[in-house]
Amino acid sequence: MDRILILDFGGQTTQLIGKRIRDFEVYSEIVPGDCDIKGLIDGDVKGIILSGSPDSAWTVEAPTPDALSLIAACRFWEFAAVFISLC
Repeated sequence: MDRILILDFGGQTTQLIGKRIRDFEVYSEIVPGDCDIKGLIDGDVKGIILSGSPDSAWTVEAPTPDALSLIAACRFWEFAAVFISLC
């Protein structure tokens, strides 16, 4: 089953994004934005959405995704992955 990972950085609409993806009959999984996603990446994952709030995008203390996890995801997909960032 195709799957979309949603990394939640405190976005107000994260749950709504997940619901809209499920409306297209695609499984979505919401995980904390700073978690290690290497263990979640497999052949079913077709994309990653970064969901945050305006505050988290502009503050120095803003949460950030685990860079090594995102690099591992890119290597898994050979840079063919779809990444979307929403605030």
